Amino acid sequence: MSTNGCLPLADMLDDITTALNAKNPQAKALTLQWLSRALKLTSKQSYALDMLRIFTRCRFAKAAKPFATLLVSCMEDSAGDVREAACTAFGAFAGLIGERAVLPYIEKFEQTNKVMFDKIKSFFPSVTGSATASATGSATGQPTTNTVPVAPPVTKPSAATRRPSVPVAETAKKPPAIKRPSSAANLSSEPKSNDPPAPSDEEMEAKAASLLSESVRTQLASKDWKERLAAVENVASTVESMSSEDRAANVDVLICFILDKTPGYGDVNAQVCAKTFSVAAQLARGVARFPKRCAAVVIPNAITKLAEPKNKQPASDVLTSFCERLGPQFVFAQLYKTAPTHKNPSVTAAALTWMAQTIQDFGTAGIKIADLISVMKTCLEATNPKIKTSAVDVLIETRKRKGPSM
Repeated sequence: MSTNGCLPLADMLDDITTALNAKNPQAKALTLQWLSRALKLTSKQSYALDMLRIFTRCRFAKAAKPFATLLVSCMEDSAGDVREAACTAFGAFAGLIGERAVLPYIEKFEQTNKVMFDKIKSFFPSVTGSATASATGSATGQPTTNTVPVAPPVTKPSAATRRPSVPVAETAKKPPAIKRPSSAANLSSEPKSNDPPAPSDEEMEAKAASLLSESVRTQLASKDWKERLAAVENVASTVESMSSEDRAANVDVLICFILDKTPGYGDVNAQVCAKTFSVAAQLARGVARFPKRCAAVVIPNAITKLAEPKNKQPASDVLTSFCERLGPQFVFAQLYKTAPTHKNPSVTAAALTWMAQTIQDFGTAGIKIADLISVMKTCLEATNPKIKTSAVDVLIETRKRKGPSM
């Protein structure tokens, strides 16, 4: 299962330990032979599965010491087949985590059993193997694997397919320079929204005055959190009493004007903030056509609040409601703009954790995998371990659904 990428080797450590502690030498030798193949396949993933290899190593690194200790104990087994298989597996193990990382485990053999030490090192992957093979091939006259392919002969076009001659002055012109996009612009651009035109500020001001009384609007901007909370609850009651048509007609006013202006989706009081998210989620689920621009107003603050224990659940709920109406790809695209580079690593880690859960709930249909992997590469380079772990979780959930094609 591990060779197919279904289960990381680190998760199989207990089962492998049980098999290698068996009394039957043949069972131990066969287990070590399988482990050697699994380790070699893990370390030789193709570039297309590069991210899978990275997060497999992250998981595997936690179990590096138990694996090394287990293999070294098998090298001292009384059965020759077991010792031979253990040396082969240890060489593959060295190829996975690096020669310098495994040398401390076999230093004792250098003093007590130099022959065994040299034999173990002979199984380590050679860095100069390809260069040696190339040189050997050249010296013996045999073709090497890195030969440059010969271009096919150029055939002259027939008179029927020949194009008119181009003046020399035109052919001498250099082609225009190709402007390469910056790393921030590498992500696929979102398609243009089909949302209806947004109302003007004057129109939203007039609608807000007709929806809410002056006292409620004053309370929304109050410094007293209890008054702000009461005003937001009044807005929630107003939305609850509206018909579906009225909600659709006033969704821009309520989300992008009233609640965004005062108290705002980043209110410092947890109860007020949770209630504003609740109203936004209520509107998202309660209209036939929810505009993307409304979600874009709420998402940045919701992502930030994911890192706050008191607001984590309300923020997650409103983001999930947007995924239900607009699809996870739109929400992920907004998240890519702020979360990976946020100055607070807890926000980035919490956002990635939410992404992993969303992929588990919604699947990967409609999600642009190339964009997702590009962002996860950036996150895996972060110094904060929580960000790396959360990025690994996102890749694992994606891999479960996309399979080896990822």
